[in-house]
Amino acid sequence: MSVFATILSDCCLSVMLLLSMMIAAWWGELAGIRPGRDKSGLGGFAAIYLFLPLRWLGLAILMPSWAWLGVHTALGALSAFGFARGVERVQNDREVPVLLGLLGALLAVPALWVDFTNVHSLPTTGRTSLLAGTALLALHSVLYLRRRRDLRRVRPPTATAADDGAMPFK
Repeated sequence: MSVFATILSDCCLSVMLLLSMMIAAWWGELAGIRPGRDKSGLGGFAAIYLFLPLRWLGLAILMPSWAWLGVHTALGALSAFGFARGVERVQNDREVPVLLGLLGALLAVPALWVDFTNVHSLPTTGRTSLLAGTALLALHSVLYLRRRRDLRRVRPPTATAADDGAMPFK
């Protein structure tokens, strides 16, 4: 592969990695919504259906074979349907299982790993390949788990006018 093609491919991979990280954080946000809480922000999750196809297309361009493209397509459809299922669970006031959210956040990792090894002509076995796959798994897992934890954190009750000595309005 020429130097220009490698640089262009790395730029594409970098953008797809950023998109994938955003999607992993969205999965964490979805899995962090507790039953009985405010659901007024669910409309913002519609943006994921713009970013999922964009990530799929960007990663599909760099796929080394039709077989990998088929696997990538199946995982992309699974991710979209899984997210829709998660939103449905939240709308029905049920919790999104941690495993569903984590799997959804990690579904892009195989495609990113295959594209990385393909662009840099690395064998799929070996230390560098293993290190790249482990780093991708860790990055996506941390983003998912941190965003989920942020939403699960117990917040103190809000202060009222009576708490600070002010007279409440009648």
